[in-house]
Amino acid sequence: FTATYNPATASIDLAWETASEVDIIGFNVWRGTSEFAVGEQLNEEQMAVSNPGQMDGATYTYTDADVAFGTTYYYWIEIIGLDGSRERVGPQDAFAGFRLFMPFIH
Repeated sequence: FTATYNPATASIDLAWETASEVDIIGFNVWRGTSEFAVGEQLNEEQMAVSNPGQMDGATYTYTDADVAFGTTYYYWIEIIGLDGSRERVGPQDAFAGFRLFMPFIH
C-alpha cells in the first residue's frame, strides 16, 4: 500500500494489491490529517474487488485530487469482508507538495 504525491496532477495517488480475494467483497479509502485521527471516507460507494471469492489477487488504485498544497495526509484502506467485517490497513502518509533538503555543512 503506497501513497505518493503526483506533482503533474497536484493529487495523491494510492496503490495497493491483494494476494487473495477469497473472503473480500470490497474496499473503502479513508483519509485524515493525523495518524491517530479517524478521518473521513473518500469514496462514496464501496470499491468492488476484481476477483471475488477467488484465490487470485489484484492491483487497485485511487486518486485523491482534493488535497491542499503543503499538507501531510494519512490514508487507510478499509477491507470489507463477506461477513460484513471491516479491517483497516495503514496509515500510509503523503505530503502534498515538495520538501527541500538542505544539508548542514560545517
